[in-house]
Amino acid sequence: MAKPHYLPPKDQDRVVWLNNFAGKLPTHKVTVGLADADVVSAQADAAAWQWIVGWNEAMRTRAQTVTAYKNQLRNGPAGAATAPPAAPEYAAAPLNVAPDLFGRIGMLVQRIKNHPAYTEVIGQDLGIVAAQVIEDPQSAKPVLIVSLVDGGHVNVGWKKGSLDGIRLEVDRGTGWQFLAVDTNPDYTDNAPLPPVGQSAIWKYRGIYLLGDDPVGQWSDAASVAVMGS
Repeated sequence: MAKPHYLPPKDQDRVVWLNNFAGKLPTHKVTVGLADADVVSAQADAAAWQWIVGWNEAMRTRAQTVTAYKNQLRNGPAGAATAPPAAPEYAAAPLNVAPDLFGRIGMLVQRIKNHPAYTEVIGQDLGIVAAQVIEDPQSAKPVLIVSLVDGGHVNVGWKKGSLDGIRLEVDRGTGWQFLAVDTNPDYTDNAPLPPVGQSAIWKYRGIYLLGDDPVGQWSDAASVAVMGS
């Protein structure tokens, strides 16, 4: 079964995740063979990330306030004079850290997981074990992305998720026909292309498989123009 990444997608959620990770590293550093410098680096990264995310949000809020004041000066409504917004106040920046913060943290996480003393309990405590997500088979619906690859053939991109595969069908102008069962994205359609100099529109659709059985809904049809060469 596929698992999503342990790292949250939203910046603010990453603040919480990284503070937990860096805050609990001292508890596990000896067990998983980390040096003091590894902990100090992760904690500096956590402080820097929390600061810039908070500063970015403060600036966004301030920009909205300034824009509203500017619009009031320009357009009204008329009334007594009002003071402009004050300059924002925010905590001083923490220690500078190098770019690619989460790339660096990702390598540290991999080192931890590769250590022979690493356990699932440690991973759960540090937040580096992704929770398994299983789609509801009855509502699952693939999303197909079609594109041309070398030789002018069609690549059908799709995401597997926690299901077992996909049944693909193609319409080359004569109606939907079975194309393939694919269990590992992506799928390349190597069918013969139209005659030289001629073009055609090929359409693709797919439905997920649980075991050998179709489940959920058919994807929306995805179309691509192919050309004989």
